[in-house]
Amino acid sequence: MEAKVSIIIPVYNRIYSIEKAVESCLSQSYKNVEIVVCDDQSTDGTDAFLKQKYAGVSNVVLCTTDGYGKGSNAARNTAINNSSGDYIAFLDSDDYLLPTSIEDRINAFSEGVGLVYGDVLYEKNGHKRRDRYTLIQNEKQTKYVFSELALCCTISIMIKREVLEKIGKMDEAMPAWQDDDLVTRASLVCKMKHCESVVAVVGLIDKSSISKSSLNNYIGCKKLVNKNKYNILRETSVFRLFIWWIRVVDLKIYVMAEKNRNKLSGILLLYLADRVRRQLSRHFRFMFV
Repeated sequence: MEAKVSIIIPVYNRIYSIEKAVESCLSQSYKNVEIVVCDDQSTDGTDAFLKQKYAGVSNVVLCTTDGYGKGSNAARNTAINNSSGDYIAFLDSDDYLLPTSIEDRINAFSEGVGLVYGDVLYEKNGHKRRDRYTLIQNEKQTKYVFSELALCCTISIMIKREVLEKIGKMDEAMPAWQDDDLVTRASLVCKMKHCESVVAVVGLIDKSSISKSSLNNYIGCKKLVNKNKYNILRETSVFRLFIWWIRVVDLKIYVMAEKNRNKLSGILLLYLADRVRRQLSRHFRFMFV
């Protein structure tokens, strides 16, 4: 019998896009899937729409967080707690999966592999750009991961439930960089692999999203570096850790610039932050944030 895959979708005030996300899961070429949608106490009618549309669909599980506006990680964890699949995949409520997304990833699992990911497309105004992630199977895994502290985005990931149980679910204290936090923890207990196909499309990008603000990017990055400072030192070098702390400081400068955006000091801080970022980009394969 085919293994079951649980697709985890957190949602908050996405009545305009959640149907497309869920339907992309229901139309997968791989059929043994359950779609677990967790509503984070939406105020725009999303919860009522989901119940009206999918309450009778056998492989759609609807749940809600136990408090108002707890955030996407809490919603993901609630959905995971309500799921039953052998594998866990993730999707955001304003994005969608390509038809063979689940099949392509589950077929890439092999002995010792606990996490599989693919590329994603970014769609805007009818144009699509492919983000090609590193084929980690061609690299020394831990050296790469703790040098870059990044590998792929959340919606490209499929992970074995047994691995997730070993490393723990999403860190609800991370307002951003949560995908990178999950990958760094997984890299210590299992092999990871790129399925070498595009698996999802990032569509309606909402700039009000919790992970988009400068403050949350700064907090998330600082937490991630603090969590992994000894791994960075062990797998790379003191210099690499220094570079990461410069990146944290750079994000802090962006926060300060945002607070003073209408003042000369804000303009100067933004100029400084941009100059630092250009210099930092030479030391990273990707600058995701």
